[in-house]
Amino acid sequence: MKPLGFPKSERLCSKKSIDKIFAQGQSVFSYPIKASFTVEPLELNEPTTQALFVVPKKKFKRAVHRNAIRRRVREAYRLNKSILHDWCTQNQRQIKVAFIYVASEKLSFEQIQTAIVKHFALIIDSQNSNLR
Repeated sequence: MKPLGFPKSERLCSKKSIDKIFAQGQSVFSYPIKASFTVEPLELNEPTTQALFVVPKKKFKRAVHRNAIRRRVREAYRLNKSILHDWCTQNQRQIKVAFIYVASEKLSFEQIQTAIVKHFALIIDSQNSNLR
C-alpha cells in the first residue's frame, strides 16, 4: 500500500458506521470544517482510519463547486493522515471520522489543510485524555 494513498478500504461507506458517527460520535470544530468521529478498538484486517467528506448542497448549489471543495479536503486529509494513522497503530485503535465543510465560501487549500491538521491534534488530544 502506498503511504500517501487513499484506497477504497479507508473510505467510510458503511451506512451503519456513518449513522453511528452522527448519533453517538464526538465532534470537534475548527473553521472551516467540523469533524465527527468515533474511536473503537482495532480489529484484525481493518484499516486504522476511515474518512468521509461532506459538502452540503444547501451552501453550494452547483455540484462542480461541491466537488472542488471535496477534492481539496480529501487531498489535505490524504497528505496528513499519517499523523492519525501513527497514533492509531500505537494505541491499537480505529478512528472513523466525517469531515463536514461548514464555510459558505470556497477557501484556499492551505486554509483547509491547516484546519485538517488542527482536527487531527484535537482528536488525538481528546482521546489521550480519555485513555488516562
